[in-house]
Amino acid sequence: LCEPALLVDRAAAVRTMDILDRITASLLEEKDELKVKVESSRGKIEQNQILMEDLQRQHEQDQVLIEELQTQVEQLKNIENIIKKRETEQ
Repeated sequence: LCEPALLVDRAAAVRTMDILDRITASLLEEKDELKVKVESSRGKIEQNQILMEDLQRQHEQDQVLIEELQTQVEQLKNIENIIKKRETEQ
């Protein structure tokens, strides 16, 4: 890659250009590979965000069910207390 040889020897210039072309091509390949990896990662992030949103909705639904069950348990306790109270009154 010596400059004086490039100026006087066409073969040296061609060899140098070939080397530079290979370096440039390898850099472009690495850039393309990186681009594919970034796009893949973005896709995975989007999928994970969708999954997280689904999990959040499911969690909210579960919380509603838990509250309903707690209300039912309290109602059953009240019924049990009423029954016990009537039994003791008799």
